[in-house]
Amino acid sequence: MATLQCCNEPLFDALSTRALALLQACPSSDRMPLRGLDDHNISMLLSAFSKTASWGHAWSVLDAAFRGGHRPDGQSLGCLAWNPQSLPLTAQQLELLTNYLPASGTSEADGLKAVACCIAASQLARAGSAEAALDMLQPLVAAGDPLARRLWLACGGPEDEMPPAKDMPWQLKAGSPYFKELKLLQHVLARAVPGDPASVCRAVEEFGSEKLPGSRRWLKVAAGAKAEILAAAASRAPEGLALEVGTYCGYSAALLCSSGCSRLLTLEADLAHAVIAQALLSFAGLCHKVEVLVGHSEALLAQLSSHLPGVAFVFLDQRGSRYETDLQMIEASLVYGAVIVADNVLKPGAPKFLWKVTGSKMYKTQVISVPEFAMTEVEDWMSISTFLGSSTSDVRHTPPDVRALEWKADRMRERAQQPQFGR
Repeated sequence: MATLQCCNEPLFDALSTRALALLQACPSSDRMPLRGLDDHNISMLLSAFSKTASWGHAWSVLDAAFRGGHRPDGQSLGCLAWNPQSLPLTAQQLELLTNYLPASGTSEADGLKAVACCIAASQLARAGSAEAALDMLQPLVAAGDPLARRLWLACGGPEDEMPPAKDMPWQLKAGSPYFKELKLLQHVLARAVPGDPASVCRAVEEFGSEKLPGSRRWLKVAAGAKAEILAAAASRAPEGLALEVGTYCGYSAALLCSSGCSRLLTLEADLAHAVIAQALLSFAGLCHKVEVLVGHSEALLAQLSSHLPGVAFVFLDQRGSRYETDLQMIEASLVYGAVIVADNVLKPGAPKFLWKVTGSKMYKTQVISVPEFAMTEVEDWMSISTFLGSSTSDVRHTPPDVRALEWKADRMRERAQQPQFGR
């Protein structure tokens, strides 16, 4: 269902009706009834409905799922977000950020709820609703939230109404969804200098190299030796738009803006990661340079590809099995000499992508062996490709062995993305 390209309204009406009946009859519990819907089923429904004109069905299923006790994660919600920076902010987008995303929180002190409310408030302010933004920020400001305090002043809130600053008020429970990413943001807000991207990047690196080792968690960012390669590649790219696929928490976006990228468009599938990244980038003073779009690259690039201006730099840092297809979707927008950097092309790997860029006449490619950040004993590869222009005769079919390797790499990445491990 998730790949249907038709617009059969009676079919989607029937699917929605059946899904709603199952959700109402079989609420979520520790033991899911045999004929009920689990969170994976709900995620597939939301994704499928979001790819059609039947968005109303997606919101109906989401509402019924929440009322039944289900809690879809940020990636499931991301397909409904499209762009939380889009203006004006719709009532549904506002509800997505303030109610559905932080559903596990029970108070204004909960980290994910606080971050999501701050991002929603900033978008209200950008849309000209500063008073509504201040109303949303007020309880967070009263609790001493550092993000809310900065936004309060930026929205014109009176400084004399702010209580004295407090230690970070968020209540984070180890093992809860997005615990690691919220702890990272908490560390950045406490240790970095506001408005200083380099300071923010150092704080992220400090958290990944000093706070996480030994905790069975790692921070999957392109820091350390990878950051040096990424920054050097970005600095030699021609003038034009920079595009990142895989924002995560915003580290590489901040690094790229510090390396000469004047405008960056970054795509993130997980809504929770996107709002955490926006908070980090806002703290770094980079909101004027970076635009965060939320959704799967397959859907976003399909809508953006014909409207992208000259793309001069690309950083691929999401699921490796998407690299080749994503690059193909934006090739028509690449300027001559554009630089394409891909991370994790050894582990978990991107065999089809490497087959393309190392053998195609359209690219000149260098593959570099580099240690994984904060795990120097683990080898990974990064690839750096220079675009040499399109070629209609440059068609290479992927051999079966390469496709088999691609499948194995995808399974490895799925294991690495389990909760509390990697990204």
